[in-house]
Amino acid sequence: MELAELLLQHGATVEHANKKGLTAFLEAADAGNLPMLKMLHAQHADVHKLSSNGDGALELAKWARDADDIAEWLKGAGVKPQVHDEHDEHDDEDKPHEYD
Repeated sequence: MELAELLLQHGATVEHANKKGLTAFLEAADAGNLPMLKMLHAQHADVHKLSSNGDGALELAKWARDADDIAEWLKGAGVKPQVHDEHDEHDDEDKPHEYD
């Protein structure tokens, strides 16, 4: 965590995301790192950011160690669960076809 704080002090952006759309906050949620989540929150990290897959911090943290404690803290910070569409947006097979 000291390295993260040092990087932020020297101009690193708290909102930088990797190729999967994961910010440091989302990575910390995925890793179950509550102290890092709290530090990033104090640095004004966007707690509502979503990964490229549409997962938020709560979804990523559900398999982490101490998931219940992390979920409770995230909810206290205003994070809401994401609602995923059950159907793929490209799944048109069940839709009726219109013919002229």
